[in-house]
Amino acid sequence: PETRHRQSGACPRFSFIVPVYRPPLGHFRRCMDSLLAQSCASREIVLSLDGPQPPDVMDHIRRLESQPRNAVKVVQSAQRAGISEASNRAAEAACGEWLVFVDHDDTVHPEMLDRMAAAAGPAAAMLYTDEDKLIGPVHHTAFTKPDPSFHNIMACNYYSHCRAFRRSVIQRIGGHDSRFDGSQDYELA
Repeated sequence: PETRHRQSGACPRFSFIVPVYRPPLGHFRRCMDSLLAQSCASREIVLSLDGPQPPDVMDHIRRLESQPRNAVKVVQSAQRAGISEASNRAAEAACGEWLVFVDHDDTVHPEMLDRMAAAAGPAAAMLYTDEDKLIGPVHHTAFTKPDPSFHNIMACNYYSHCRAFRRSVIQRIGGHDSRFDGSQDYELA
């Protein structure tokens, strides 16, 4: 895969990992706007393009890349390999201490990274957030997630949308396993 780097300087504390596969432009634009609006400046966005993308999405990505302050990296794959491989490619290209996994149609709160930074003690290996599903601009389903529990996670995947892992954890476990595409959030947890 080809990687284009648009960032200079020191590595950020957080790297957004965003696998991209043919998203509707409106959803993708809202996702990127929410990532760029983070109050925490120590971040980069790593987009992993899983095969060819629609022209309007590519135009938007080129605009994002053209502004160095956006700190956008793009990893391009000529053929589709699936969400797990796309996520792994982005994780390999990222340089942040924390890898924050986001889908191409997610939007996140502007203070999410600041809140994660406050929760990221030295012993923390994984962080996760509450979730609120939106239908258009309307809040549809709020999901206030419980504290970590082996018993709870066996019954309900609450580690997805949005979750972050220390880079060292992802390196140690080898990232996502593509045999579990479709349930990759659950598999990685």
